[in-house]
Amino acid sequence: LLYTACLAGILLWFFNSPDPRFAYGWLLFAGCLAPAWFLAPLLSPLKVRLGLLTCAGVTLWYLLQQWEPGHLVTPGPVRQPDYKAVAVGSTTYHIPELLPGNWNTRCYYTPLPCIYEYNPYLQQRTPNLKDGFRMWPRPDSAFVINYRY
Repeated sequence: LLYTACLAGILLWFFNSPDPRFAYGWLLFAGCLAPAWFLAPLLSPLKVRLGLLTCAGVTLWYLLQQWEPGHLVTPGPVRQPDYKAVAVGSTTYHIPELLPGNWNTRCYYTPLPCIYEYNPYLQQRTPNLKDGFRMWPRPDSAFVINYRY
């Protein structure tokens, strides 16, 4: 019954949004359920309780390390990275700097248009931001054309 429910959840995820981050819970549960059946006879109730208490203690310790008063119901403020303004043609783009604790740069509340790397081919289609951007003149490199900015 558990395995059927888990497989149904994985199928729903696959047909609705095939990005693995939305199915980690289902995938981890399905991956751990089969080994749990084989390991169950080897574990005593005392070992299981000790393991559960250890997991609960580590989770509680982690939550206390991350605790910020006043952020139990509402989220904390979004950090705004420093940025540098770069002119490409007639448009000024903003390139955010790396915030501590992040492995990559993120725009957050950086003024638009925000890009992560300098691209000499990038230009606005029209003076209106909502009309989007294009690379012009067309680059002669397949890497530059297909790179996701």
